[in-house]
Amino acid sequence: MKKILPHFCIVMSLMFMTLLVIDQVNSAMGFISSQLTKILMLAVFPVIITTMGFYIADSRRFARRYKRKYDNHIENAEHHETGESEGVTKREE
Repeated sequence: MKKILPHFCIVMSLMFMTLLVIDQVNSAMGFISSQLTKILMLAVFPVIITTMGFYIADSRRFARRYKRKYDNHIENAEHHETGESEGVTKREE
């Protein structure tokens, strides 16, 4: 749900912005009749799109950082199992 919701908000915002433009060009269609509603929608939808864009970018950045941290942890565990510690190998006896 966390991955779908931001994309859904962006799509819905773009859809309503399209309806606003169509309503301005052809007011006989009457999609949105209140002038106050139109002004509020024009103010809110760009903010929603920007916020969701930042959220998606931040989620991807967090996922990459988490994956990198996990990969480093696995790599360090493998070095520990083979006896390597910070670039120093076990002595042969």
